Amino acid sequence: MANEQRELALRVHELLDRGNKLNPELVLVAVTQIEKPWNAVHGELVARLLSTFLAGHPAHQLVFFRLYQVDRQFLFAALRDFYAESEMNVTRIVDIAQDLKALDRVLKLRPFVLALDLAALASRREYLNLDKWLSSQFAQHGAQLVRATLEFVGHKVQHELRRQELDRPPEPTTLALNAATIAIFMRVLRADHELFSGNDVELFKEVRTQCLQLHPRLMNFSPENTDSEPGMAVTALSSEIEAECDAL
Repeated sequence: MANEQRELALRVHELLDRGNKLNPELVLVAVTQIEKPWNAVHGELVARLLSTFLAGHPAHQLVFFRLYQVDRQFLFAALRDFYAESEMNVTRIVDIAQDLKALDRVLKLRPFVLALDLAALASRREYLNLDKWLSSQFAQHGAQLVRATLEFVGHKVQHELRRQELDRPPEPTTLALNAATIAIFMRVLRADHELFSGNDVELFKEVRTQCLQLHPRLMNFSPENTDSEPGMAVTALSSEIEAECDAL
């Protein structure tokens, strides 16, 4: 009996291997529709096939569209894990979201750093009004997102500053923000200063200083500057917290 089971298992593996080579998209769609929980072999097969399409298989659009239809949560979990493997995968995730016309749903993924990275790139590609989106998210999530955004911008800027210090910098491990995108983040943060809590003001000043080190032209953030570039102007505020934010 044991021998028969082993022989059957070998035959199943042979059939799956053949299918993986000839029509991996059909195999992946089929095996993901099998009722959960999956055993270890099943899960490993799905992960291996999924990585092929995340990397850019010719049939990726068909696969992701079908997965989006039949098991949206599975697909979103896969995208979240893909980002956890490397922040540079954000470009691929935005591509997939745009193909599926599902950017608004993908932007709801957590942790916040993932949503912020996706939004930053989507804005750069003119898929999203970052200013409007970020303001609405601050209104919804409050101080928790404000803190996450400060840490996100700080992480991005510090990464680029460290790379600039090296004669031969290694390959980036996170996608850089351009000056215009940084300006939007800092402007919206400053406009929503009433959501700051704890040491957020100090962190804001620290991150702003780093932003200016990386992109000196962002001095246009200063409220007294009336000749700001388009998109760089900051609305004048009169609160005590604003004064703290401006004091370096």
